[in-house]
Amino acid sequence: MEDSNDSFMENKDWCFPPPAEELCEGAIDRKELAQNLGLSLEELACLQTGKLTIEGKLAAKLAEVTRGTKKFWLTKERLYREDLVRFAAKTDPRDAKIKQLEDDLNFIAKKYMPQ
Repeated sequence: MEDSNDSFMENKDWCFPPPAEELCEGAIDRKELAQNLGLSLEELACLQTGKLTIEGKLAAKLAEVTRGTKKFWLTKERLYREDLVRFAAKTDPRDAKIKQLEDDLNFIAKKYMPQ
């Protein structure tokens, strides 16, 4: 028999937000937060929009800076990425790939090309 939670998660029509989306809503300012995480302001912006993946070292830093744990941040990241895959599967895969390439090119252009 299928677990009702599994069915709910597969059929949901919503997506977990990027794990660090609300990081700068507290008392700490963006520059200080970026510095505490060892990131540039642009990398912090990418973290908040889900373009920067949370992995081991960053999860540990997030746990150190916030009141979460490393496992908490890694779990939030996993759930967010699983949702992205699920949503992409519901659309034309070419559309999802084109969107990802556009996002990647925009990020590269902003990072490496002077304005």
